Amino acid sequence: MKYLIGIALACLVAGAHAQHQTRYSWDKREKKCFAPGAEPTYQCREPTEQENYPTAEKTIWNIQAIYHNETYLLLERYLTELVASKKRFEDGMYAEEAIFRAFSRLMSADERYREGNAAWQKAAPQSKFTLLAEAARQRAAAWGARGTGYSNTVSKEAWELFAIRLQESEQTLLSAPKDLQDSPAWHLALLAVVMDSSRPQSNPQEVFDGAVKRWPTYAFFYQLVLNKMVPKWGGSWEQVEAFIVQANKMQPASEGGALYARLYIHLIPERSASESKFTWQTMKVGFEDAIARFPDPKYKNLYASYACMRRDKASFSQAMGKMKSEEIIPAWWLDGQPYKACLNWAGT
Repeated sequence: MKYLIGIALACLVAGAHAQHQTRYSWDKREKKCFAPGAEPTYQCREPTEQENYPTAEKTIWNIQAIYHNETYLLLERYLTELVASKKRFEDGMYAEEAIFRAFSRLMSADERYREGNAAWQKAAPQSKFTLLAEAARQRAAAWGARGTGYSNTVSKEAWELFAIRLQESEQTLLSAPKDLQDSPAWHLALLAVVMDSSRPQSNPQEVFDGAVKRWPTYAFFYQLVLNKMVPKWGGSWEQVEAFIVQANKMQPASEGGALYARLYIHLIPERSASESKFTWQTMKVGFEDAIARFPDPKYKNLYASYACMRRDKASFSQAMGKMKSEEIIPAWWLDGQPYKACLNWAGT
């Protein structure tokens, strides 16, 4: 009898674990929905795509959370369905860009991530995402060895480790199956590595050119190149402007001039808005086109903040007129051009 009870308990535990492995944390369906022959009522419906991937940032957070919960089969399902959805978020980001950003934020030099990736690979031997995650971990390990300071603060030994780890990351990607190498996610990961490396096996210009020829509207390809063009890394704002103008010309008509504004917005963490060499008239067109195409309210907020910085009251009034009260997000406004100060300047 004890033996039978033990088996029953083990089955219950296994069932609970399986359910945990196959249900997202935000899936609040009751147990009755999973019973054999359960009625397909509204309360028992599967979570919608909008619930699974509401915004780019929430999707990135979900990927990180599922990974940390060590529910690797669930993570595999989440990523597979995300890519299959061909999702483009309200800010213009694509599904594969969100996955690249999630892995870049998630992975570090900590050995726990090597172990986590190995456990994920064991749980899902046919996974292609584990290869992308491992390449991201190796790239993170390279930066962990180098540090994020200026080049003159990096020791010779650290430079050597940096180079070795980047070579490992590139080799991991080059060993990928052909169908993965045919994806934007793989090209994003490879471009990130070869842009960092001083001795890449792949030619960075060729990787970039090949990627944007196939996926010209993926902003992250341009962002990865721009990261190396800012003055902090030896570039100049003149270089940045020329590159963004060219990137904007490469866009299909359906994108308008939105990429011009979107790429400059990407550089905001560099506190570059007042230093950079953007053309205000082109920037205004970029904001107008971004707002017309992408519902994310950050574009409206930044349009108003940039107009405030340029002391263009007509554009500021136009930008503010596009925003509902619930869309005003002061955190998105530029440093030195806060929401309340700009309202005082405009006399509104």
